[in-house]
Amino acid sequence: SNLTNTDIERVKKEPRFSIEKAPKNSEKGTIHSMSGTIKWQSRIATEAAQITKPVPIQQGEELMSGEDGSAIINYLTGLTISLSPNSHISSIQTLPTNFVFNQINGTIEYQKNNPTPLAIRSLHLLTQMDNGDIQIVVDEKTAHVEITVKQGSARIAFNDLKNLSNVLSLQQGDLYQFDDEKRQGNIETGR
Repeated sequence: SNLTNTDIERVKKEPRFSIEKAPKNSEKGTIHSMSGTIKWQSRIATEAAQITKPVPIQQGEELMSGEDGSAIINYLTGLTISLSPNSHISSIQTLPTNFVFNQINGTIEYQKNNPTPLAIRSLHLLTQMDNGDIQIVVDEKTAHVEITVKQGSARIAFNDLKNLSNVLSLQQGDLYQFDDEKRQGNIETGR
């Protein structure tokens, strides 16, 4: 029982997860154009820093535009994200199987022309976008979200104050206004 097996080879494995590096197969966004004040927060940073030239946007990073700022991010798979002034977006997941973003504040337009599912969280509202063009406006101060479907369609989902799931479909021309505090909204069709 005191014998040692010398045939055992010890192998040190690298951890599969790294906070410093995005997953290998996640897609990076490219800042196509930017103007004014733009701040970027890397995966390992504790706060955002102003940038003066485009940087790649990886999964787990954030981009913010100031009062005079705007930026357009392109993804090779056919997604364009346009930030208006005073906007803030977090790239949650950019894997080929599914893209997920958290729109924290401001007006952001999403133009999608690919089969990859795209989900955008805005406060307690989740939007799944089909191919097309939608604009989402998030006002953190008033806790309101407004979704305009410029082209294509989208589905939205949220839990109301009774914790019941609500799923609605939006079509081209629809405007949806959501009150995050009351957890309810209304659709204006065919605008």
